[in-house]
Order: sequence, then C-alpha cells, then structure tokens
Amino acid sequence: MTRLSPFIGPVGLQVDPAAPAGAEAWRSSYARVLLVQVPAATPEALREAWERNESWLAAALTDAERDGARVDGYLLLQLPAGDVSIDVEREARVAELDVHVCRKAVLRPAEDAGIDAALARVPVLALPDAPPVVVEAPLGDPPDAARRIEAWLAAHGVEAAFAKACAWAGGDDEAR
Repeated sequence: MTRLSPFIGPVGLQVDPAAPAGAEAWRSSYARVLLVQVPAATPEALREAWERNESWLAAALTDAERDGARVDGYLLLQLPAGDVSIDVEREARVAELDVHVCRKAVLRPAEDAGIDAALARVPVLALPDAPPVVVEAPLGDPPDAARRIEAWLAAHGVEAAFAKACAWAGGDDEAR
C-alpha cells in the first residue's frame, strides 16, 4: 500500500487500474490523482516525470469530462530520499506553479514535516479535515433589504448593478 492510503479513503477516491506503469492512480466523480516516483533528484528527471505523466493525466481528465462533469486533476511527484539541490527546488517550484493541465505537488521526503504533511497540503486529500459549515437559512419572506435590492434591480437593471459593483470594488465610495 502507498503512503496515500490514510488520505484516499476519507475523500472517496478509488484505485484506478489504468495507471501508467510505475505510477499509482485514484479516481472519483470529482478528481483524478496520479502519484509518480521521480527516479532521480535531478531537474531533468523531475521535468521528464512531470511532462510524461501530465500527458496521461490530461487524457484521463478529458475522458472523465466527456459527459460534462468537471473533474480536478492532481499530479503528485515524489522525489527520492536524500538532499535536494537548489536546481531541483527551482524546477519543483516551476512545476507546482504550473496549473495548465492539473495541480502539481512535489513531495520531498527530506522535509522536516515529512511526506504526510506534504500530502495533507494537497487540496483534494485534505478535504476530510475541513470543518463542516452549517448555515441556517431563514424561512418565509425575504427581509426588507432583499426586497429593496429586488426593486432597485427592477428599476435600474443588471448592467447598472454591475457598474455599481465595479465602482465599489475600485474604492468609489460615492457609488454606494
């Protein structure tokens, strides 16, 4: 079993048997996750693992979204144990900032907090730790403020509301 085992079950991910050779993949109705072992702690090995596996994940996401669903993709690139050079750190940062096809996380075993802490920062894997949000919606007639907004929209239109919102966002207190 992988280090992801404690993370994948609580978020409803299932093993994806179509994973490319040497990688592990999981899927759900809302996400695809691919974990790849980078063979060497070099910028070239990291880039090659990133590009090759991003292509596989792009195809998996395209297939999953054929029915109109929106599916998030996560490529986890695990570096081998040992020290990581500044060049590898730079390449890791470039990978993590590139969200063209999917989100990427470079897992560094040498980090003080360890792999588990790095996995807990991957959004789809951290979902179970998020506290539930409970909002009680009032029942019955909308409050007076909502009726005034509806009346203003009926009188002025959506375009005027948008223009006011843009003015407010720009700091124009006169527009309030």
